[in-house]
Amino acid sequence: MLDYHAERFVSDLQPTDLDIDGLPDILAIRDGGAKWVTYCVWLFDPSQGKFVQDALSRQMEEFANLTVDVGRRQISTFTIGPTDPVRDEYRIDTRPVIRPAWRRLLPVRSCLLDTGRTEGADRIASVATYANGREVVRRRTVSASCNDTCGDGCPTVPAKKAEGN
Repeated sequence: MLDYHAERFVSDLQPTDLDIDGLPDILAIRDGGAKWVTYCVWLFDPSQGKFVQDALSRQMEEFANLTVDVGRRQISTFTIGPTDPVRDEYRIDTRPVIRPAWRRLLPVRSCLLDTGRTEGADRIASVATYANGREVVRRRTVSASCNDTCGDGCPTVPAKKAEGN
């Protein structure tokens, strides 16, 4: 098993801009399974001229299925199910509020797609957003065919009226 992980660690090593600063960082597979992968992360520090591990890289290493969306300036982590997939989205906080040059991930949005207990039943997309220190949770019913964890690409299904009304 160790040989498999060691081989993947080297062969899948990839330069990726993980901290969205325009410079390549290093992402290497630490462990994985059929539906998940965790990574070792080193971020390039131009002031030191080398790749380092810091509070931000250690936070990223905690995530399964780490992805970066440079266009939206977000870091994401997700599970794929088949039941109740989850997606969490973060932004990099670079404000030196507590410590100068200390970066960390702050939550932007967290989604859960409740796939239900009955095949073919409508699903509930729950989305929590975070702004100004507040969490706002919204839930909506989407069709049974919706596979978008946050329900973004799925139209809302009208609420069903109780029988006899």
